[in-house]
Amino acid sequence: MRAGRGKTAAVVITAVVSAAAGAVSAHADPTGMTVAPGFENSAMGVGCGYPVTVQASGDMPVYFWDIDRGTFEPPVSVPSGGVATSRFRPLTFGTHRLVAAQTGSDGTSMQVFAQVGGVRLGIDTGSGCVVM
Repeated sequence: MRAGRGKTAAVVITAVVSAAAGAVSAHADPTGMTVAPGFENSAMGVGCGYPVTVQASGDMPVYFWDIDRGTFEPPVSVPSGGVATSRFRPLTFGTHRLVAAQTGSDGTSMQVFAQVGGVRLGIDTGSGCVVM
């Protein structure tokens, strides 16, 4: 990928886990979110898709959403082998705050968060994304 105007945008990924106090067995347990960026400079492009994985327990569904205008395909994923997967597609430039949430059969709910920055113009080529 090529960075326009000599600037490179970095993808910043952070994970924060929050949970209700006193969780018992059968509780939700997502422990981290990974967003796989594009190629060379880790920039993301508007309209391009990026794999997202969340470490999660049990078989309760994990719900994905973007606070800053992006989509997930699918928006709900049932963990398989301890991992729930989706595909993130940013719809706007800039920073995006992503959320994955899981509710356990006991009613406890946990969320993991990731922040990705530097989303710029992207051209989805079908086999990758060219970020301008």
